[in-house]
Order: sequence, then C-alpha cells, then structure tokens
Amino acid sequence: MLKKFTLFFIALFAFTSAAGAVESPVPPSKGQWGFALEESLPLYEKADFNSDSEYVDFDGEWFKVPSAVRDSENNLWYKVKIDGKDGWLAQNGVRLKLQNGGKSKTAANLYKKYQKNKNALRPLLGLTQDEIRSKLGTPTMRETPYEENEVNILSFELADRKMTLVVTLRDGEVEKAVFREGRAGQTD
Repeated sequence: MLKKFTLFFIALFAFTSAAGAVESPVPPSKGQWGFALEESLPLYEKADFNSDSEYVDFDGEWFKVPSAVRDSENNLWYKVKIDGKDGWLAQNGVRLKLQNGGKSKTAANLYKKYQKNKNALRPLLGLTQDEIRSKLGTPTMRETPYEENEVNILSFELADRKMTLVVTLRDGEVEKAVFREGRAGQTD
C-alpha cells in the first residue's frame, strides 16, 4: 500500500511539474522576428516615446521585424506591423531573434573552458555590449524586460549542443554571464 501511495505522489509531482513548465514557441528560422513578453505593448506612430501610441494585444506568436533603429537616447525601436497597424515597438518587453544570430562557435569554445574552470566567464564581466558582441559575435536573441530599460539580455546559442550562454548587461556593461540548458528564449 505504501509503495502504491509513493508511486502515486511521484506520478502526480511529475505531471504537475510538466504542466507548469511553459516554453516560448520556437521562432521562425529566417529573418528578424520579435516576440512580446507582455500580453499587450504600446505601438508608437514614430520611434519616439513622445509620439502617439495605442496598446496592441499579442497572441503569443512571433511577428516580423523588418528593421530596427536607435534613437538619440540609445533606445532600440522595432518597425512592425501588428493586426494591420504599422508602427514602432520600443525594445522593452520584446524578445528579438536577430537575423544573423546563429549558433556561436566562440560560446561553445568558452563552454569547454568553463567545464574545466568555472571562472572562465569572469573575464566577460564589465565588458560593454560592443565588446561582448566583438568577442562572441551576433547573439541569437536579445531582450529587454518591460520594466527594466537599463537591462539587456543577450543569448548566444552554442554551436555543438542545446545550450545557451545568457549574458545580462545593466547600463551597457556585463553584469552576469551564465550557461543554461536549452535554446535561446526557452531556458529557465
């Protein structure tokens, strides 16, 4: 009886763990795509926070991002068409799959060093976004949490395994770098 009771709770735990795990959908393979991290975001008429805007709802699908620009305050803006409306989304609350962001051989080599020495990621700390991109190449994905304009997260998928190097920048400098199991945007 105790054995059946234990098996029941193990099965129940496994089911609830699997049911609670929600993965982001896999982005389309070609081109530059965006994914809203919020249910709705403001769509601006121009790439300017002072321009007219209206909130648009997202259905959990990837949307095409044909171009992006930076404003005078270094904010990134994505040109999009959502529900037949053309406009600009600010970087906040958007996960961007970069057009040329493939799998990184450099990140894979760094992982091999990391397996031998857990301090291998330490030299990345304090680097600027330009320096990290120069060292690792184009990230697979980039995102900015909605309420944290000063934070940028760059994800570099490894070339030889289903693993991602996730680099967090705060105010333009690397604050944290960690390896995570899974593809970019689907890691815990």
